[in-house]
Amino acid sequence: MPEGDLAGPWATAGATGATHSATAGSGRPPASGIDRYFYCRVHQDEVQAASARLANAAKPWILAAKRYSPQSEEYLAIRREYETAVADLERLLPPQIRNGMDLLPTAAKAFSRCDREELETAAGAPAA
Repeated sequence: MPEGDLAGPWATAGATGATHSATAGSGRPPASGIDRYFYCRVHQDEVQAASARLANAAKPWILAAKRYSPQSEEYLAIRREYETAVADLERLLPPQIRNGMDLLPTAAKAFSRCDREELETAAGAPAA
């Protein structure tokens, strides 16, 4: 499946949608509760792997903030790794799928667990 098709009809470009509402700029409605659940079942392994990569990138970035100047090459390289991990998770969980849930930690945890009731009653949506 091409990378742009990963989120099906809810795909968005880039990681900039993290601060936008579920429908901002896309012209597409947010996914229904049952659609979020099915999406989760299909992509659960990918979300878990992306969440693990993010967790693995977060600790070095926190340590780098204490050890290096924010302008240093070391700090900037570690920060890029963290931002790449966030962007990967954002690509897997675009705003239309999250339906008002914050990417971190709410959506990342919810889509890692794939609890149907939790996903169907996620922020901003009535139960499907």
